[in-house]
Amino acid sequence: MKKGLTIFVILLIIFTASYFVIAEDYVLKVNDYVLTVEEYDNRVENIKGDSSKSKKRDTVFSNFIEEVILRELIKEKELEVTEEDIYQLVKKAESFITSGMNDTYPLGHFNDIDHPKEEIIERIVSFDETNVTYQEFERNIEMRAIREKVYEYYEKKAKKQFENGDIDETLRNKYEEIKETQIQKYENMDEEQKEEYSDNIQEIKDTTFEDFKEYNKKELIIDQRDKLFNEAMNKKGEELDIQVNKENSGQKAIINATKNNEINKVKSLLKEGIDPNTKNIDGNTALFYAANNNSQKIAELLIENGADVDAENNKGVTPLNGCKVQ
Repeated sequence: MKKGLTIFVILLIIFTASYFVIAEDYVLKVNDYVLTVEEYDNRVENIKGDSSKSKKRDTVFSNFIEEVILRELIKEKELEVTEEDIYQLVKKAESFITSGMNDTYPLGHFNDIDHPKEEIIERIVSFDETNVTYQEFERNIEMRAIREKVYEYYEKKAKKQFENGDIDETLRNKYEEIKETQIQKYENMDEEQKEEYSDNIQEIKDTTFEDFKEYNKKELIIDQRDKLFNEAMNKKGEELDIQVNKENSGQKAIINATKNNEINKVKSLLKEGIDPNTKNIDGNTALFYAANNNSQKIAELLIENGADVDAENNKGVTPLNGCKVQ
């Protein structure tokens, strides 16, 4: 690299960060919830298996939207997830994960002592079997706690409907359908089978609707809970204001790599022919982030491959302007 270019890059890095603020770009906005590019990349990276990038993207999007719906529901129903709720789920997860690990982890699990939540999570994510980051595990536990709280709300509602007879018509239809199906199966049996199952079919024929409700009370309430829950999720989903920033859902890899100081990834992308002057939603190129992060080597690499030092962002600021502000 020429001496003058090297000096320019050093000056660029020293002065730029103090004179402009780079707004956080996003991949997805749902109501007031934002999935940033960094979070999106982390979530895609954490999906294991051989799925294509587009399938991983769809999984991340659907999971994020589901998280928002659950958060909206718990807020709408004025439900509260407590620290104790979170703590108990963390303990359950730790107990489940380590229950079969006594040979590998002789210490077993922590059920006998109330260790701090952070200590238990640190222990869980240290296991090769979990293959999850601290932040990801913490988010998953939080969402499970929210889901369980919403389930609990609709289970109480379902139980009340069941006991008040509000869903008897639906249950009666199910009762008659099941009874008819079992009788039809019996009719299609050969004589030997009919003789073997004669007592069973008579018991089915003698079962009244009230017997059916009593015998299957728990399952019927859970079915109704799931129905109410799914209806609420679908209804809330229809009310969401979803904005997808298509430009950031996979096409800004060089910017993301620069932001994360991943010089090898930047090199690889440039070799693939990625344009170093690609801009994000704020009009910033990768060079802005290289300067902001004091990443001299990445800045030099970008400039060597054609990055425009005079490229303006949406505020009319360029890396060069940033150096001249002082």
